[in-house]
Amino acid sequence: MSKFIYGMAKFTDYHYGSGSKNIQNEKIGTDILEFVYDYLGIKKFEISSRYKSSEKILSSFLNKNNLKANIHYKIDNLELENFNYEVTYSDICKTLEKLKINSFDVIYLHQNEYKIISNKKIINFLAKLNNKKITKNLGGSIYSMKEFEYLRNNEIYNYIQLPINISNTYFYNKLKNKDNNKIVARSIFLQGTLFNKKIQNHIYKYE
Repeated sequence: MSKFIYGMAKFTDYHYGSGSKNIQNEKIGTDILEFVYDYLGIKKFEISSRYKSSEKILSSFLNKNNLKANIHYKIDNLELENFNYEVTYSDICKTLEKLKINSFDVIYLHQNEYKIISNKKIINFLAKLNNKKITKNLGGSIYSMKEFEYLRNNEIYNYIQLPINISNTYFYNKLKNKDNNKIVARSIFLQGTLFNKKIQNHIYKYE
């Protein structure tokens, strides 16, 4: 299980992938983390600048039990016109402080927009995080082949998070043995859609 990363996306949102409103209870959230960490042996967790409730439960769980974990951190909702270095940097440092760690294993740009991952101002910001030892690796979460090719050919990025879905292996078939980047699979199956209320609007919902 050492290669698995437990994603904390909407961890406390019962619309997203659980069958009970009780998942919003912090005690139940902690019980799930105990199962993941102790029973499954998964010691890697993925959080985002948006997952405030997930961050709270994860940091409480790790700190209370004095546990160590590798953390993958996603930055999103960046706006090129109003990009604020200080605010984004402050958010990152606050998360490090809450988790009582010195650095992230990976920091991703979690915006599947070519203009974001290729922007010089954003890349310079990521380079500063690297230089300050805030993160050990830099990556991007992408959805298009154009973005994929950019990441794999840009030296600053060494992690690529791809939607390798059991119903869509397009990216998987494009990977080559010579790729030096670490590939992380995401969206294993429809990103929780099967449990989401939005499935009611899907034309193939019964299938």
